[in-house]
Amino acid sequence: NAANVVLSGNTTFGGTPQTLGAPGIINVNTPITHLSADAIGGTLQIPNGSNGQVKFLVMTSTAGGSYTINNANISANANVVFSSAGHTAQLLFTNSKWFVVGGTANVTY
Repeated sequence: NAANVVLSGNTTFGGTPQTLGAPGIINVNTPITHLSADAIGGTLQIPNGSNGQVKFLVMTSTAGGSYTINNANISANANVVFSSAGHTAQLLFTNSKWFVVGGTANVTY
């Protein structure tokens, strides 16, 4: 536990990003997941995280398909839709749900 932490300069998230090229489960043990959809796309699932955890998702490429994170663990039963390369989402896990706190992916309620 640290109080009054001040960061200056760049913040880097280490480790190798997960790459999902087919519908599946997002790994919450890596801070970054790259998404690459084929022409069909599909549904992604995200398990519970740890309170205060941050997760970054980036659609790096698509052959026309889109990915949707189902609403099971997203606050307000929302769906998060990645339909274009460059779509992003920053998620925060708190109060037993993932909350979308930033990004360009489409969030539907």
